[in-house]
Amino acid sequence: MKFQKGNKIGKGRPVGAKNKIQPDKRDLISEVVFGEGEFKEEWKALTLHERWEIRIKMARYVVAEPKEEASTKDDTDVPLFVDSREDALRLLRMTEDGTEFE
Repeated sequence: MKFQKGNKIGKGRPVGAKNKIQPDKRDLISEVVFGEGEFKEEWKALTLHERWEIRIKMARYVVAEPKEEASTKDDTDVPLFVDSREDALRLLRMTEDGTEFE
């Protein structure tokens, strides 16, 4: 929940306050989790398939996920290919909601 003006219960974190974790501990955790040298060695030992699995899993943190498309609640089956002149004329007469007009 966003901090609201006039809140008298909590004042929030002071401006310029540091995170609670100490810098030396943060560096240690960073090295253990993201150790560049060890990561490169392990990366070379992986198969091509394993490398791509990791890339695909990590992509969700880099690329935004698409939003869901709005549902039109229209299950009209519109042909992918127009096979005949009649189909083409019928598609031209259709409106966006799938109803035909004369």
